[in-house]
Amino acid sequence: TLMNLIKNISSMKKTLSFGPVFVFCLLFGPAPNAAEPKQVCFSDRCVNVEVVATQEARAKGLQERTSMPADQGMLFIFPENGLYDFWMKDTLIPLDMIWINEHFKIVGIQEGVLPCAADPCPEYKAADVSRYVLEVNDSYARIYGLKVGDEVVFK
Repeated sequence: TLMNLIKNISSMKKTLSFGPVFVFCLLFGPAPNAAEPKQVCFSDRCVNVEVVATQEARAKGLQERTSMPADQGMLFIFPENGLYDFWMKDTLIPLDMIWINEHFKIVGIQEGVLPCAADPCPEYKAADVSRYVLEVNDSYARIYGLKVGDEVVFK
């Protein structure tokens, strides 16, 4: 019948569109660092991270938090490389911001960013494109000697 023919064609479309993706994944495996990281490491020092990967979570960030443990940070993951601006609207704790590119190298550091006292809040960004931004407590980058060009490992 016509209804069965439509169902068969629909089923074939699903199989055909899924098939190449399955074969690609089977041959090449998952992308590196595809799993959500639990830590971001610099040399022998790691930070436990809270990952924010959705637009809504990235927009909220660390707003309204009154503290963050010394070994903790927030990792912003973006869907593609870009020049990402950050501000401190409604953020209550001073932070260091560390921009990381797709090759897991630091491409920018903004140290000692203070909470925004009044609108308009200043914006901060790296001079180079990044894929990730890590926010940690103020002075972290200075205390541990982080600099542009340093390698980063996600665990």
